[in-house]
Amino acid sequence: MLDECGVCGGDGVLDECGVCDGDGIPDGECDCYGGVEDCAGECDGSAELDECGECDGSGVLDECGVCGGTGTLDCNGDCDGGKVEDECGVCGGTGTLDCNGDCDGGAVEDCNGMCGGSGVPDDCGFCGGSGVIISDGSCCYSGV
Repeated sequence: MLDECGVCGGDGVLDECGVCDGDGIPDGECDCYGGVEDCAGECDGSAELDECGECDGSGVLDECGVCGGTGTLDCNGDCDGGKVEDECGVCGGTGTLDCNGDCDGGAVEDCNGMCGGSGVPDDCGFCGGSGVIISDGSCCYSGV
């Protein structure tokens, strides 16, 4: 008589995958072809855990790690901390860039738009002018 493997007088048996004296479905797999169960227990299914650990869910973690939250991390890494980098790149600082791009350098534009220039408006509002306001409120320029 033939065994399940077709050997005369043998004692071979076919496993659940049809392999003679095979080991069957390997541990961690759900079929004979390497399929694995998805999070919903379906063999070779497509369901996946979302960021919140829910099977086939649509949950998203915010920056603070809260599922479905709206929290954000500040520059210090604190959840909803509110600190921001100043113009000099210091978290929570108050530094500002001057017109040369130097942090807290102090250079400012004069009234002509020159960084570190010496132009100043006269009393009448003209940059580098020599006008003065006279008693009737009008502007007077020397030499005019």
